[in-house]
Amino acid sequence: MCPIVENDNKFWGRLATDLDQHGYEDWQTLDKLRPGDVNLRCSNDRVRVYQEINEVGIKKKEEEELPELQEQLDYVESFGPMATSFSFDEFYSDDMVEQITSYFVKGYTSEDLSAYYSTLQEFEHGRDRAYEELKDKILETKAILQQWYARRDGLPVPFESYVMFTISDRYTKKNIEFVKYEKKLHESLNYLMHKIFENRRHPVAVKLLIPQSEILRLTPGLRMQVEEMHFDGEVDRAFVELAPYIEESSYPLKCLKISVWDTAVFQHPKLRSAKHLVVGRSHEEIRWLPILLNLENHKVSYLEGSMPVDDFMTIIRHWVSCGKELGASFSYTLELTEDEELYIDGFHKELFKEIKAQFKNSISGHRMNSNPPLAYQSLKAVLHYMKTTLRINLTGRCPPLRSVDKTVPLTIDSFEPKEHSFLIDDKEYQIGLFKEYPEGSCPDSAKRDNKNGGLESDIDEYGFEDWSTRGALTPGDTDLREWREREYKVNPSQDVSRLEEHERNLRVYREQLAVVQSFGPVDGRSDDTYSSEIIIQIINRFMDPNTTTEFMMDNRKYKEFEFARTQAHKKLRDHIMDLEPLLESIYCRRDRRAVSFNSFIMLTIKNSVSGVTKIVEMVKYEKKLHEALKYLISKILAGRLHPVTMNTIYLSGETIIRFPPELKIKLRNIDTSADENLTLEALNPFIDETCYPLKSIKFEVSDSRIFENPVVRSAEELVVAEPFPRTDWVPIFLNLPNKKIHLLYDGNVISVDGFIALIRHYMCAGKEVGFSFTYGLSAEITMEGGNNESDEFLIALFRKIRKEFKESKSWKRRAHIPTTDGKTLVVSTVACEYTDDYCVQLRIDS
Repeated sequence: MCPIVENDNKFWGRLATDLDQHGYEDWQTLDKLRPGDVNLRCSNDRVRVYQEINEVGIKKKEEEELPELQEQLDYVESFGPMATSFSFDEFYSDDMVEQITSYFVKGYTSEDLSAYYSTLQEFEHGRDRAYEELKDKILETKAILQQWYARRDGLPVPFESYVMFTISDRYTKKNIEFVKYEKKLHESLNYLMHKIFENRRHPVAVKLLIPQSEILRLTPGLRMQVEEMHFDGEVDRAFVELAPYIEESSYPLKCLKISVWDTAVFQHPKLRSAKHLVVGRSHEEIRWLPILLNLENHKVSYLEGSMPVDDFMTIIRHWVSCGKELGASFSYTLELTEDEELYIDGFHKELFKEIKAQFKNSISGHRMNSNPPLAYQSLKAVLHYMKTTLRINLTGRCPPLRSVDKTVPLTIDSFEPKEHSFLIDDKEYQIGLFKEYPEGSCPDSAKRDNKNGGLESDIDEYGFEDWSTRGALTPGDTDLREWREREYKVNPSQDVSRLEEHERNLRVYREQLAVVQSFGPVDGRSDDTYSSEIIIQIINRFMDPNTTTEFMMDNRKYKEFEFARTQAHKKLRDHIMDLEPLLESIYCRRDRRAVSFNSFIMLTIKNSVSGVTKIVEMVKYEKKLHEALKYLISKILAGRLHPVTMNTIYLSGETIIRFPPELKIKLRNIDTSADENLTLEALNPFIDETCYPLKSIKFEVSDSRIFENPVVRSAEELVVAEPFPRTDWVPIFLNLPNKKIHLLYDGNVISVDGFIALIRHYMCAGKEVGFSFTYGLSAEITMEGGNNESDEFLIALFRKIRKEFKESKSWKRRAHIPTTDGKTLVVSTVACEYTDDYCVQLRIDS
């Protein structure tokens, strides 16, 4: 299959445009409006001009490029057999791998350069990437030409087209239904909307309406009772266009979140009446203070950007004097910028200083509480029903609550320990090393690490990363990492013999940077018309150790030159900023002097859904990172009166479990990609005996003896991922007593005859209603003639069912077979619960 088409089908879930009779994208249908359609596109997007594609020119270009691409692929293969798999070595240079890949893909090869690259450790990895890129390009070129020839010769398009219906959430996407492509995509969407919303007796209750700045394919006659609305487009247009569909009783809205395109929108009655107004990003420079002072909403949240303390004080004085109702509020989101890590703290200090100065009768201070405290039993009830991560945050900030918190059962939906962090539900708690340099001297590498949660390694007295502490274990800890992760080498950066190499590289990088800067100030911006190949070519020439200003002059003829120069400038600055602190550490050790930065252990909390990260606490670097992480986990989980309830624990081959030794957990589900035997052995001391049998266990099989483990055999649901293809799976599954068994797809691991054997077993074993066995297939089944292994398997399976089981009732993707105890064994294809693939399932029905 053509790689572009494969990506559209698998990753994007579809091609988003219609096709004409020859298989070319028909963009004109994107703008078609039917009754019920609402056009919420911004004014600039309402009139679209679609450029005609010069297909003859494209065909000529592709015909000329195909033999050249094949020649380049042959040249890549001429260096020997291609490796089937690679593990990327941490000492590889990403830039060098990219440079070698680009060298082969561009086709400007020479014997001298090939001989030089072949001596580098990154050569095979770069060659492998180039091989895959060229192979994909050849397949794409052939697909384009095949389609062009089919139209020229009056032949059908060389593929079948279907309208695909998918349902997705933040984490998964499922392909629900395929039908022949016989109507336009907007017509299919209209049909689906009609199917859900047409002819309803009552208005549809919508808690949160998020209309996109596109054409909404609504159903004529649809009425919605809306509580909240979030809209990133022109909100005044949305109020007008959606008026026929939203009940007037929806207003005032409980919450309205907007982006600001025009300040006139703040005069709109529906905006001003919203109980809670959330002002998001704006698309122009706006003087916000007069607008914020003039709003009448009960609650206002201002997310836009920086606000001077003087403006905030003006808002306070306005609220003090204008008689706002009880509960009214104004909130301003402070942004933590890369260069102003302490901005929030500075804003707070200055603001409260002004409050104390201007309002003499005010009571200020973070411990001030004018309300009577909750009674002990009431407080326990509040903590019990509080969201888990909010409860952890609250008790972390309020020491008096901790003793009460330890007596209240703690319930965690999902827990995932990692080497330097752990996730509880939707929050990731990360420990890292923060480096504080004197103002103006912080290198880019430290800025990057500080911004991303800190350096994930201890350091020694000279600033070198101390890898010896990685994997250090204390009582209650278990290392689940793969053996490769456990084998720690001495940090090569500390090798004194590399001092001259680092100094030479730094000198070369500075010389290259001088060449880049010799063409003037750097401020190149990208453009959609730029050629990525030319950009990479120019960057590589700037990165050549022998580059000169004279050598680069000829490249100025390319329109991509300034953008490529900007990228090269950034790369060289990064290299220099990485090497400078490294050399500083080497010199500090050589001269026995102190490093030029202060070190702190930093705790950050990241929302895994929104991606928002907050720095919560920084303390002096006086203990190792793994000790700090263990302390934090113990602070949350240790010393509890009741076992901690965990719905699911997620473990991987990058995990170190750092539990308090005395911890007990009530666990329902285990999902692990680490060694399955080691996982169960590590968790056993912590799992409360009342948890067995577990609800489900999901694991990758490295040893088939795991199926003899009582914990595995007693689990209600068993999910087997990454099965070994050379294992005879049928006898193993015939012997398992679990109610639900899933074997996820990893190639052809069960034959049709093997599946028939499973059918016979389920027919005669007297299993209860609800017992099932599910076998994963490819996501691309069509049942239209054996296009892949999964198609061939299904067609052969249902053909054999009809032949072997005469009493069965069989359809295209479903069969009903009577069991020996009067029940029905249903064999059918279903969407997989754990992947985007399809499955064939055996299930006992009444």
